[in-house]
Parts: sequence; C-alpha cells; structure tokens
Amino acid sequence: MHHFKTFRLPAVLALVLILSGCFEDREFMFEEQQFEWTPPNPANNDLDKGVTLNADQSEAETAELTITYAGEHQDEDLTAVFEVDTEQSEAEEGVHFDFVTGHEATVSANSSESEPIEIEIYPEEMENGTDLSAVFEITDDSDVDPMTNYKHFEFDITKNDVEFDAELEGTEDYEDVEGDVSVSGNTSEETFEASISLSELEEEETYNWSVHAGTCDDDGDVIGEGEDYDEMETGEEETSASASSVIDYRMNQNEEYSVRVFDDGILGSDLVTCGELEGP
Repeated sequence: MHHFKTFRLPAVLALVLILSGCFEDREFMFEEQQFEWTPPNPANNDLDKGVTLNADQSEAETAELTITYAGEHQDEDLTAVFEVDTEQSEAEEGVHFDFVTGHEATVSANSSESEPIEIEIYPEEMENGTDLSAVFEITDDSDVDPMTNYKHFEFDITKNDVEFDAELEGTEDYEDVEGDVSVSGNTSEETFEASISLSELEEEETYNWSVHAGTCDDDGDVIGEGEDYDEMETGEEETSASASSVIDYRMNQNEEYSVRVFDDGILGSDLVTCGELEGP
C-alpha cells in the first residue's frame, strides 16, 4: 500500500500542472485577436473551395466566402483586408474573376464572422476542360493580425469538358442488341474522343458506326470523317464488339446529336441501333 502511495502523489502533481498549463493556453488564445478564413468544411479545417462550371457556360457564376474573427467580441466593427497572391495563383483577377464586394470584409460589432465576400466568376474566359486556382491572403493591413496557418485560402475554378452519352438498344431486327456510347472533348480544340460498345450482335459480322447532327428521326449530317470511324467486327463465337474514334468536329453541349450503327451484310446495310446523345 505504501509503495502505491509513493508514486501516486507525483502523478497527481503532474496532472495538476498539465491542466493548469492548458487553462493558461486557453486564456491566452481567448485574449489573442486574429482573423482567419472560415473553412468550408469545419470538420477538417480544409481551406480549399471552388466552383465547377458547365461546358460552354456563358453566364457568370457567383460564390461566397467569409472571414472569422477569433477573440473577445468587440463593441465596434472590425475590418479584414485581403488580396490575391499573384505568385501562387493561376487564375487572374479581372480576367477570370472579380470581388464584387471589394477587398475588405467587415465583422460587425459583437460578432465573429464577416459579411459574405462575393466572387463573380467569368466562364467565357476559360476553356472547357481546364482547372485554375486562385490563392487569397488576409493582409497585415487588417484591424487585427491574420492567423498564420489560416491567412491563405485556395479557390479552384474548374470548367468541364463537353460530354455526351447514350444507351443503345437494337431495332426490331436486332432487338437483343444493347450497349452504350460516350463522346467527350474540348470545343476550343474541336477534337472529341468517341467510344462505343455493343453486345448480342451477330457472329462474324462487320458493323460501321457514325455520329450525326440531329435526332434519330432526322437524316442528319455525319459529324467528323465518317469513313475514318473504326469498324466493329465480331469473330467466331463472338457477339460483342467495341471501337473508338476521333471526331474532328466542334460539338456544342446545347445541340442535338445521334449515333447510328449499321450491319454491313451481303444484302446491304441494316440499321442495328440509333441512340440520341445527351449531355450531363
């Protein structure tokens, strides 16, 4: 028993010292006045946020950020000043985005969070399939100092590629045929990657396919070089086929396109399937 008590007293004293030290740190943190960016995901304090723009989007997009004041509430408004860190940023202010509310954010008296900082993003200044980042920094010109670890904020602007997809189902003579097709690309390059896959086809047959302007009910013009599309062939005891091709034609998200597959039989070409491409 005495042996146990001999070690218990130092342990208790150590615990008291640790706890008192923690309370002193908490008091110090409370008295410290600092600005920091408000994390979009408070659970992990991740200072990384952004917007994703649709392909061919032309309308401006608006996003909001806020700045948090850490410290004892004040009886007067506090102002946080921020700027773009041009050395770390890929996106340019005035070209890809602007601060609608300026470069200052106000934390009202007796509050801990600033009024929203509005950012306007300009999709027309970005190519499809690109990703740009902008880094914002709270400066020392603010009413209180910025917190070292949270004075930078990375804002990502992503613009999607143009994408189309279709589920394919066979015509009456090929009612068991099924598959899919996908087309994606960047309109500024006028080059698109198309891939197609079908199953339940006839064995040892050759099939050709093409992308058309318009719906399956339209005659439509072939998009890209039709004769360059890879043919699909099934072998002995093979009823599946797939192919891919490059489409050298500018395709726009808001226009109608379709995919057609034909069976190059001895008696002529029969329509196997026609599917209308749809965007996301």
